[in-house]
Amino acid sequence: MPPDRRNPDHHLGHLRHLEGAWSPNCWGHLGTGQVKMARLKQTKDEAARDVASYRSQLEAEYQRKFLSRAGAQA
Repeated sequence: MPPDRRNPDHHLGHLRHLEGAWSPNCWGHLGTGQVKMARLKQTKDEAARDVASYRSQLEAEYQRKFLSRAGAQA
C-alpha cells in the first residue's frame, strides 16, 4: 500500500534524512502546507527534547543538593 502523502508524518523521513539541515531544493516535491507541517512537527519534537533535557538537569541538580544536605545532617 503506498504511503498517504496527505499525512504530515509521511514526510518525517525526509526530515530525519536532512538531520536538521533544511534546503529548499530538498522539498521540491512537497506542497507548501506539507513543508510547513513538517517543519512545525520537527520544531515541536525538538522543543519536547529540550524540555525533557531541562527537566532531567533540574532533577539531577535537586538530587545532588538533597543528597549533600542529607549527608551533612548525618
